[in-house]
Amino acid sequence: MVVRDNDGGLSLATIYNTLDAFTDRGLCRRIPSPNGSGPSRFDADLEHHAHILLEDGRVIDLPHDLGEKIDKDIPAKILEEIESRLGIQIKRVSLQLSGRSIDNS
Repeated sequence: MVVRDNDGGLSLATIYNTLDAFTDRGLCRRIPSPNGSGPSRFDADLEHHAHILLEDGRVIDLPHDLGEKIDKDIPAKILEEIESRLGIQIKRVSLQLSGRSIDNS
């Protein structure tokens, strides 16, 4: 059932509930805002890749080759120590960079 607002469009609650359902079912992923308290973004590209979150709210995909270089440079010993000390198993590493645009003028 789709709930419509008074203007005949979709309500925000319906949109957010649908995005939550898509996320729960693995059809997209939620990307939190750079400061953690703003609106989330949603990404339908489920391939492993890193994001750069800019202060103005834009989300940029890090080129795959650069993301792979960063992944390869994370020492396995560090991941093993995290698992050992916290009693968890790391399934994958998700990288998120925060930054701001630089004025090149």
